[in-house]
Amino acid sequence: MARNARLTWPARCPYSPEINRPGGGKYRRGAPSTMAKVKHIALIQFKADTTPEQIDQVFSALLDLSESIPGVEDFISGPNNSPEGLAGGHTHAFIMTLADAAARDAYLTHPEHQAFVQNNLPLIEKVTVVDFEL
Repeated sequence: MARNARLTWPARCPYSPEINRPGGGKYRRGAPSTMAKVKHIALIQFKADTTPEQIDQVFSALLDLSESIPGVEDFISGPNNSPEGLAGGHTHAFIMTLADAAARDAYLTHPEHQAFVQNNLPLIEKVTVVDFEL
């Protein structure tokens, strides 16, 4: 390409298809693949009166969900320990990898997940959820 040639999207866009980005992420353009894995990330702020034992029970129940609902490939969780001060009040997080968007959708509507939400929502002040495809 000529030195002064003007690049147009997507060539100059950092979100070009299948570019490996620093930190291991990939960015894609175009229609999402129906077979791409999905990362399901939840940031949680527990209510001030939630005990450490109750928090442990929440994450134990999430681990059980990850092992019993089809399509969940892995699960990891833990308390926030970032020194940046940008957590917005979130005290804990978890990440699940699901086989694809259909598995994520089935997980969200699964009766066991719905029961988990009903049973544990009273302990949670706020939750932020984001998903992205790999």
